[in-house]
Amino acid sequence: MPQYNYVAMDGSGREQKGKLTDSEIAEAIEELDLTNAETERFYEALAASGIDMVYSFGDTADPAHMDRMLRAAEKNGVKVMIELGRIADVSGIDANLSLVRATADYPAVIGYNMYDEPNAALFPALGEQLRRIREIVGRDKLIMCNLFPNYANATQ
Repeated sequence: MPQYNYVAMDGSGREQKGKLTDSEIAEAIEELDLTNAETERFYEALAASGIDMVYSFGDTADPAHMDRMLRAAEKNGVKVMIELGRIADVSGIDANLSLVRATADYPAVIGYNMYDEPNAALFPALGEQLRRIREIVGRDKLIMCNLFPNYANATQ
């Protein structure tokens, strides 16, 4: 399972560094339960620092949070790339399509990441998912699959 580096400030203003997994990030976001005002301040701060795009992962399960996030992002000129859930085969596509349908009309959504570094065995299912996402959003959104070429063999 991939881990992501983070840097945060603790209550006394000291910098804290560490690593988190996708599930740990999702749990932390759920615990935040940001209000509209807090979400707006967060996106105002991002925009003020020059950040104009964020990658959303782990925070798509709560429709109310997603709506707050995407409205605040739009208001502050920040685009959002939404990570879709990982699929094991074509049977997992429908849940991702529901998320695409729910977010496709938000102007802040720049696109969707279908999968982070899949193995080659998933390429047929990802191709089908791509085709079905395009039926919903056309060419108006970026659709990506984060992949390093050396990660694409069937055993990884």
